[in-house]
Amino acid sequence: MSLTLLLVSLLVIMTVVTALLLWLLRQGRKQQSAVSARCHASEAQYRQFMVVADLAVAVLDESCHVVDWNPSLEKLYGHSRTQALGQPFFLDYAPPGDGAALTARVMAMRGSDEVFEFTFATPQTGNAAPRQMCWRARHFTDVRDNRRYLSLIGNDVTALESVLELLAGSETRFRTMFESVPVALALIDPEGRLRMVNSECAAFFGFDAPEQMVALNVQELIHPDDQHASATALASLRTRAETLYQMETCYVRRDGVARWGNARGVLVEMAPGESYFLAQISDVHERKQTERALMESERRLATLIANLSGAVYRYVLASGQNQLHHDLVPEFLSDGVEALTGKTHALFMHRDAPQALGRLIFAEDRPEVVKVLNDAMAGDGRFQVIYRLHHGSSGLRWIAEHGLVWQHLDGSWTVDGHLTDITGERQAREAEQVYRALVADTHAGYLCLHPSGRVLDVNEPFCRMLGQETPEQICGRALELVLTAGHADNVRQFLERVLGEGGIHDVEFAYTRADGQRMHLLINAIATQDGENRVVKCLLVDISRAKHAEHARRESEIRYRSLFDTSINGICFISLNGHIETANPAFCHLLGYAGTGEGLLGRTLHDITAAVSHEIDATAREQIMMRGWCDSYRKEFHDVNGHPVPVSIQAWLVRDENEVPQRIMCMTRDITDISRMEADRNDLEKSLLQA
Repeated sequence: MSLTLLLVSLLVIMTVVTALLLWLLRQGRKQQSAVSARCHASEAQYRQFMVVADLAVAVLDESCHVVDWNPSLEKLYGHSRTQALGQPFFLDYAPPGDGAALTARVMAMRGSDEVFEFTFATPQTGNAAPRQMCWRARHFTDVRDNRRYLSLIGNDVTALESVLELLAGSETRFRTMFESVPVALALIDPEGRLRMVNSECAAFFGFDAPEQMVALNVQELIHPDDQHASATALASLRTRAETLYQMETCYVRRDGVARWGNARGVLVEMAPGESYFLAQISDVHERKQTERALMESERRLATLIANLSGAVYRYVLASGQNQLHHDLVPEFLSDGVEALTGKTHALFMHRDAPQALGRLIFAEDRPEVVKVLNDAMAGDGRFQVIYRLHHGSSGLRWIAEHGLVWQHLDGSWTVDGHLTDITGERQAREAEQVYRALVADTHAGYLCLHPSGRVLDVNEPFCRMLGQETPEQICGRALELVLTAGHADNVRQFLERVLGEGGIHDVEFAYTRADGQRMHLLINAIATQDGENRVVKCLLVDISRAKHAEHARRESEIRYRSLFDTSINGICFISLNGHIETANPAFCHLLGYAGTGEGLLGRTLHDITAAVSHEIDATAREQIMMRGWCDSYRKEFHDVNGHPVPVSIQAWLVRDENEVPQRIMCMTRDITDISRMEADRNDLEKSLLQA
């Protein structure tokens, strides 16, 4: 029983094992069929890829011989797959000079799975031009035979190379144009950094080479006062609110110096979605400086006009209007006209009833003013004239007028000018002429000094003034050493004053020479520029004789004035036209006037002479003018109350140093008592005759 059960159990176990083995065998066959089908499908896909791929694909064995070759390589080299199999790829299909090197490189990398690249050109086949191929290579192990192979995938980059060459040429032309443009150019990225600048831009900002500016932020180059405005304008340009950027901006050079430039720029799209700012900067620093100088000049002109001595004017003459411009209402007239005329400024600018400035010009001077203006209109437009102008309080003013006249396209004329009061200069002209004559007569000395006091140049008259013999004894020495002792402080004070004030005029200087002679010098000096050096030039006039003469004249004047004032006889000086210029107290008292002559001076001799004496006065005047004096004669004056005053009079003609008649001096003696005695004598004689 137990044996039968054992046999049955063994039979069952064998049946199960057999069934399991059969199932495993069937599953193995199914997997083998699936793997085989997958391999066939992969091989089909590989073959399909090799056929339809645009890229050149080749598989090489360990010795670099061809084991596979796709149709793209057949077209490229003109060899079929069958012809290429087994051929050494690099030695047959690479350029002769590169085949051995490429083979050695590939063989050296057989144990590596790294992808490496190389490029070579295909040889020319028939009419087909050589192609430039870029190859990517990698070693791999085939699991079927466990051998190492090399896969090659080639890309025809001939067209790409052409494009790159064109791009390189375009880039070269762009850079050449960018560098050769004679203005500053800069390419700025969206973050505000400089990407490219040309030499002109580098020079504008004070850099030695454009490369030194690359990657700088453009805001670093803009003056702080203009940074906000520039950033706002650039932001508006980026948002497309503006299509053109243009702004005059103050920049800061590398050396820290501010410089003005006119920036013009646009956004340029260098790549899709990538825009750069192309800026052109023109150097407008000189123009800006000129504009600022012009504005400053206009400001100074306005200030000058407001503070200018004299008056500035502008007149407009209509076409065909032939009259003096000062007869019109001015377009502009400064307030200085009030000092020139003594009248208010509003009177000349009043449109309804103006006070014409031309009416104040002396009638005898008007023709000269009109002639000068007409000559300017016919010439270069510039004119200059001097004339007299009536003044409200002081009688007259001497006026120097400088102006410019020009004509407009419509035929009208504009006259601009400046009126200057030269009355003081005219009054000082006589004194100036006397001074010049004095200098000429006394041979003025010349002295040129260094600011330190060292003598640079002198002339011989100066040497004679100092008691020296020749200029060589003085030149090069300090002036204080040339002078006698005690004048060092005077020299220093003199130099400080001339250098501080710019000059001195008519300053007297007393100097005692080594020989004891006392010299009186009149000094005029100016501080001026002689080349690059500042010097003091002096003109010295020896007025020693004049001082002595002046002293003698003053003594004579004192004696004369004493005699004139204390004389018991009346003395008066009469101008050639008969007006009394001065009279002594005796003459004034004779006619009943105060001792100062108030009421008498300025009257004519004819006014105070009785009618019966006019004829004898005329005879006496003829004698005076012919021989310089007249015989003593009697006449009658009228005193202040109209009463007759008999006098005895004698007169002389007074001449100047050039013998030119100046005035008449009359010596008058009161003969009232003599006349009364003569009348009494005549009456007595008549009585005696009647008796």
